[in-house]
Amino acid sequence: MPTYCSKAIVLSSIPYSESNIICKLYTEEFGLKSYIVRSAKKKNTPTPTSHFQPLNIIEFEAYNSLKSQLDTIKNSTLVLENQDLRFSIIKNTITFFIAEVIHLSLKEANPNKELFDYLFNQIHLLKNSKDEDLAEFHLYFMIQFAEHLGLAPMDNYSSTAVSFNPSLGLFSENVEAENFNAELSFQLHSLISNCKEKKHQRICKNKIERNLLLDALIIFYSIHITNHQPIKSHKILTTIL
Repeated sequence: MPTYCSKAIVLSSIPYSESNIICKLYTEEFGLKSYIVRSAKKKNTPTPTSHFQPLNIIEFEAYNSLKSQLDTIKNSTLVLENQDLRFSIIKNTITFFIAEVIHLSLKEANPNKELFDYLFNQIHLLKNSKDEDLAEFHLYFMIQFAEHLGLAPMDNYSSTAVSFNPSLGLFSENVEAENFNAELSFQLHSLISNCKEKKHQRICKNKIERNLLLDALIIFYSIHITNHQPIKSHKILTTIL
């Protein structure tokens, strides 16, 4: 059976029978794909479950199955391991949130080298950052990720367009019930502007403001990116950060 190789970002894995798992990977060569990993829970396996933790980056060889919808991973090696997870509850929580956002947002199997490199660099940055510097990491990630998907909110903020309309994805002069209030809209504008200028200045004064901005971004994602699939892990995130 022919094989092929690729690097991949692990998004999720679930048990499949006693010793196998099924994993969702964002691969460098093929985009989003699901794989079966056989004997992952056995000792001395070339594909241990530890390789398939969220946001681990692996290099793998897989069998190109002609009869099954799922290819089988033959062997894997770690390129970048999120080993800090066991030591940092903050990084652990952000990791699961980001993995879920990526998983829900990516629809097509087409490869995107620029997006893969961006995610690789963000995971590396998360791994090597100090906990105290990560309070708004997830907020900046959501804006930048949306930009790479071509679905970022429009930054047309002005002295008259001060209220963000999540359905339209832009700042509006009209007063609509669904619009964000002026303070929250300005924080969103500041976040988008900082991303464009490659700044990472702190936007929110406290946890309450940070969680309100996160809720606003989740509303935008639900409408424009995740097709109304709910992001669930943010509930834990809002209690930790």
